[in-house]
Amino acid sequence: MLTREKLCSCMCNIICSLTSASMVAGSSLGASSSSPKSCQPYHVFLSFRGSDTRKNFTDHLYQALTWAGIRTYRDNDEIERGDDIVLAINKAIAESRLSLIVFSPNFASSSYCLDEVVKIMECKENNVHTVVPIFYNVSPSQVSEESGTYVKALRRHGNVERVDKWWQALKKITDLGGMVLGDRHEAGFIQEIVKKVDRRLKRIKRPVPSYVIGIESHIEAINKWVAYESSDVDVAIISGVGGVGKTIIANIVFNMNIETFDVWSFLQDVDETSKQQDGLVNLQRSLVYDISKGALVDYKGIDLEHVTCNKRALVVLDNVDTWGQLLGILSKPQYLHKGSKIIITTRCKELLKKPYGGACKTFWINGLGKDHALELFSWHAFDKPNPDEGYVGYSEQVVQHCSGLPLALELLGLCLSDKDMQLWEVAAQEPETIDGSTRIRRTLQISYDSLDERDKILFLYIACFYIGREKDSVVKMLQSKFGYRPLGIQELISRSLISIGGSNRLTMHQLIRDMGREIVLLRSIQSIEDPGEQSRLWRYNDAIRVLKRDTGEIVRSLILDPPLAYEVEVEAFAKMRKLKLLHLNNVNLHGNYKGFPQSLLWLCWEGFLLQSMPGEVSLEDLVVLEMRNSKIRNVHDSAWILPNLKVLDLSHSCNLIATPDLSRFPKLERLILRGCTNLVEIHSSIGGLERLSFLDVSYCTSLSKLPLGNGDLMSLKELQVSGCPGLVERYSLDSDKMELPVRKRMRRTSSLVSGLPHFLVSISLCRCNMHAFPEDLSSLSSLKFLHLNENPLTCLPETIKSLKMLLALSLFRCDKLESLPELPSSVQSVMLFGCSSLKRITNLPHLYSDTGIQVFIIAMSCGQLLEVRGIFKVEPLRDTEFYIMRAGLLGISLRLTVEPSPSSETILYNRFTWGKTSLQQPQILYEFGMWSIFFPAQCWALPSAARAEFISVDVPPKDGHNLLGLNLIIAYRNVSLVPSGLSITVEISNETKSLKWTYKPIVLGICDGPNNIMLWLSRWTFRNQVETGDRLKIGVRGDRGVEILTSGVVLDLKNELVVEGRASCAVRALCDVDISAYEVGRGTYELDNSLDRQLQLLIMQAHNNPHRPDRSDWLDRSQREVFADVNAWIGQVSSMLKALEDESSNDGSTSTTL
Repeated sequence: MLTREKLCSCMCNIICSLTSASMVAGSSLGASSSSPKSCQPYHVFLSFRGSDTRKNFTDHLYQALTWAGIRTYRDNDEIERGDDIVLAINKAIAESRLSLIVFSPNFASSSYCLDEVVKIMECKENNVHTVVPIFYNVSPSQVSEESGTYVKALRRHGNVERVDKWWQALKKITDLGGMVLGDRHEAGFIQEIVKKVDRRLKRIKRPVPSYVIGIESHIEAINKWVAYESSDVDVAIISGVGGVGKTIIANIVFNMNIETFDVWSFLQDVDETSKQQDGLVNLQRSLVYDISKGALVDYKGIDLEHVTCNKRALVVLDNVDTWGQLLGILSKPQYLHKGSKIIITTRCKELLKKPYGGACKTFWINGLGKDHALELFSWHAFDKPNPDEGYVGYSEQVVQHCSGLPLALELLGLCLSDKDMQLWEVAAQEPETIDGSTRIRRTLQISYDSLDERDKILFLYIACFYIGREKDSVVKMLQSKFGYRPLGIQELISRSLISIGGSNRLTMHQLIRDMGREIVLLRSIQSIEDPGEQSRLWRYNDAIRVLKRDTGEIVRSLILDPPLAYEVEVEAFAKMRKLKLLHLNNVNLHGNYKGFPQSLLWLCWEGFLLQSMPGEVSLEDLVVLEMRNSKIRNVHDSAWILPNLKVLDLSHSCNLIATPDLSRFPKLERLILRGCTNLVEIHSSIGGLERLSFLDVSYCTSLSKLPLGNGDLMSLKELQVSGCPGLVERYSLDSDKMELPVRKRMRRTSSLVSGLPHFLVSISLCRCNMHAFPEDLSSLSSLKFLHLNENPLTCLPETIKSLKMLLALSLFRCDKLESLPELPSSVQSVMLFGCSSLKRITNLPHLYSDTGIQVFIIAMSCGQLLEVRGIFKVEPLRDTEFYIMRAGLLGISLRLTVEPSPSSETILYNRFTWGKTSLQQPQILYEFGMWSIFFPAQCWALPSAARAEFISVDVPPKDGHNLLGLNLIIAYRNVSLVPSGLSITVEISNETKSLKWTYKPIVLGICDGPNNIMLWLSRWTFRNQVETGDRLKIGVRGDRGVEILTSGVVLDLKNELVVEGRASCAVRALCDVDISAYEVGRGTYELDNSLDRQLQLLIMQAHNNPHRPDRSDWLDRSQREVFADVNAWIGQVSSMLKALEDESSNDGSTSTTL
């Protein structure tokens, strides 16, 4: 076994020899630099002084140019200057069509900037090259006049000949005129520059707003999809709620990609244009005109396929609302040439209900997060990225109201710009009263107007009453008495009007909710003055006014949710004979209940104070009864005869001892008794409920038996008995065995399972003090979801693999669990949060396949987990591996002196478990066919020159040797004290074969002190993907809190992997790892197994191709809650990391991200 002391000694020898060792076709990333190359010439060369404008004006200008589709060369002048970089800059200037020179106060202090000016003027005089001077915080006179500040800076350079040449070039440039910032806003100034560049280049460009915040990841993802070379015509859907920025994203993607296609067309606002006379015909004519380059102006009855022969087309169809509109414009995508791309923006994410084109991908656009939302609002309100002092609180309130909708943030920001404090106070309390709210509402109402009348009514009911309600209960009630089709809910979801949140509850964007409620109010102007004339009452004051006046003859739905306990006479409801929905919270009724509404379909009475339901109440039509947190005790009265009841929720009614005779509810489908802590008896009639599909008795801690007989509850799909240890430890769930003594835990749990219905789909047995799970699982053949959280299980039976339909297994906080058996191949999610004794997972299928994530694993806080077969493995470093590592790394020159630290622990941060592990013995990581070790060392001296971001290496002739791999060594330190989010990214591109690998190791060594550094030694193998003559480009960057100090690389052309005459078995096996599942574009691989990467891919998959099942289908109620909690936690961690970074920057410390 290799000891730490032995490793330290060897490492010391290696590192001491690095500075003098000769390289084998290798280079040091700290020794040279080159700028990224483009396969096409640049449109614009951007010259600027980095210390003045790099991180503000120039960065914003570069982004605006890029998103306008203008290829721009921006030199990274923070790296070490040398002959190679100067040649690259001169070449970029010569190949560019236009140069933008940003003159700033310190521009003339840089000889490099002045040399660029001379070269630019030479190109202008010798060929067709346009120059546009930009004067940023300086005037033209300061640049060109002899008394100006530039002359003083020039004189300090000393070299008279060069100074004269610079001075002449500066005078010639200022004679050209140029653009002066002056006292204008930077954003508007940048847009003027972009427009001027476009005019000079004579380019066609889609408009992009001045401020574009928080959509970079969407643009990157769509650009990757566009760049993917396909043998078919692929289609992408950009979907989201109105005003979220779909068209802006499409404009930017179109600008950035049109020149990579032969022909292109952008059809704007298809929905509105198609409603005009001959609208669809005109749209198709426009499409044909664009892709034929105007050759068929008199298009009439010509097949599209005859127009597009051998021309790859980029087509954007903006704001398509219906399938008919799509077919009317382009009935067959195959009319376009192979390799063409069609992008469709729509509010209807299920627009493509039938196959259309080749591979179809959906990009779902969410609203902005809190930070981005505040930044976008601030740019429009204050013309800067944050609010003015004194306006922060008001701004945050307005931003919260907008719920991340960019359109609302922009319009409200513009309306409040330069307004007095009084208007800001009003806006913070009632943002809907601001002028811009009308346009916001009109934009959002487009989706509502596209619905048929039944779905409009359904939407209004949800907007007013059912937000936050359980979806199935709403569907059952509306379907039972109103005849609404179940597809109505799905139609609202596809139109982005509602969504399904945690616990299967209906959710809605706050602005969409407000729009729906305003529609209800505006339908009757009179109802604003007299709430009694409204059919829907959800506002507290309106409900109180109606009840006090004893009116409300037409009221159909009423919510009364007072801030404090409130008393009302029953007689106040006497005239509400049409009342169908009544929601009372913290309300006590007095009087004779004969006047209580009898037409109710849904009664929700939170905190019901009586011990029994009054006998005068008759609710024969009732479909849903919710009496959570009630004082109900006696349920043996006539009021509990409810022949149409489908949902009964008595959860947390702590006085309830026994359920009513359940035969009184023959249509019952959902029974919820969760948290009824004194419940000791469930009536035996439960076995006769033929329609019961959901039963929740979780945390009924006094419940000791569940009277289920063989053949009972054949419709039961979901059973939740979490927190009921009495059901497991003292009795079985099978009535035939209820009184038998149980001696062994295994027999006890076997009895528990054996009496369950065979069609059960989901069972929750959390917190039941289960030490073992039964071997005989034959009665659970239909089970899809199994939840065993917080049980003292040490293992699961091997027979679990017989559950052929199992999709999700949850074992949260099973802290005694040591191993997992082989799971069925159907499993798609495994939740292992807090399984602190779990060391290895060796029986799972691969995480990914060519269709996406196969198994989603949450293994956070599994501190001892060091192996997931097929993903990664960490184990002690052996002599053999270290010999191979040593042999491959001797050719790297680092210019870094280090001293090994034998007394230090190796602390590994695991990005799969989001946890740290301290290990005394050196460890090796196996992942993706490569292997690595992380080693702490004390820093002696750092290189004085800055590090290059990329280097290029040509693979030399073999000379009889095999090309075995690439060896990489990186020296770094973590400047953040919080390990969460730390990572290093290595990018290796084979530019000859157009292949690219981006790798983030799943395990990262971290420093235990501010003065220590880490060495990451890794070996890559490429099989036949890298050969003699290929050019490799290699780059390393630290992500969020990691500072890369220096790095080096060497190509291994000798057979150094042979140990004692044979190749290492571990290396042989790893060389054959298949990474095809990680391909994100043709020849582009993202090698990242971390939890955050899994979450990112899972979210993308959930909104992917509509012709394959939505992966969210396998998330039942509790799983959705888990994902909601995880996403919220990720948000909190991100906010915490950002706060720490801000604090570090305020303290003067820096984090280098290359």
